[in-house]
Order: sequence, then structure tokens, then C-alpha cells
Amino acid sequence: MEMWKRGHYSAEILRAEFDAGGYDLVICANGVTRHVQLKTKNLSGSRASFGTSQSLADQPSGCVVVVYVDDRTLAIQRYGLFAGPPGHPLPNIKDFRPTKHTKADSRGRKAERKQRYEVPKSKFKVFDCVAGLYDALFGPE
Repeated sequence: MEMWKRGHYSAEILRAEFDAGGYDLVICANGVTRHVQLKTKNLSGSRASFGTSQSLADQPSGCVVVVYVDDRTLAIQRYGLFAGPPGHPLPNIKDFRPTKHTKADSRGRKAERKQRYEVPKSKFKVFDCVAGLYDALFGPE
């Protein structure tokens, strides 16, 4: 809807058939193509980081968008964005700690997942409205 409000009627939104590339959507608007990984978080949740694939970082302008929702009403309260400037790749995620598998082996150890890293919540820029998120993703008009 934000694209339509700004007069971008020819924007493309593509959906990945499966998650091999580390992204859920590809959105082309304002001359910028974004590979977008979507995440959700309850406002009262304690999650401190979000697992991100190196495959997403390998895309020309990949990003992670977190939708923060109210626990009770499920209404969207704000958005989080981890991304480089429009047209640029993600900041280096290899500096973050590797993601671990959810299941442990027979000795109770959880192995590191290859090419997946935990991006701290503090690295996400927060937006109260979709207009601000749009500007960060595709540049201001």
C-alpha cells in the first residue's frame, strides 16, 4: 500500500518457493531490488537476536525486516530493519556469533549451523511506521 500511496504502481513483489536463498520476498521499487527475510517478534518476547543466512548477505541488497506485534491483539506496533543503504548489501554478518541447531546430539551438544549468524536486536533500526521503513529500504522520494 505504501508503494501505491507514493505512485509506484509497477513495483514487483516476488515470493521464494523455498528458503534456500535466505529470503522470503524480492521487492523491486524505486530502482532498488531488495531480497527480504521476514521475521516476527511479540513485544513482550525476550528474543535478543535473529538468525540470518550468509545466502541473504550474498544478495546485492539483502535485508531483514522484523514485524513487532502486540501479544494480545496481534496489531503491528513497529518495524525493525537490518540492512545496508538502498542498493548495497547487508553489513558483514560473519562478525556475529554462529547460530546453533535447535536439537542436541547424543552428548547434549548443539552444533553450529553452517553459514548462519545471530544478528543482535540492537543492530536493527526501528521504525514506528511503514513510511519510514519504505524510505530506508528504497530511498526517499
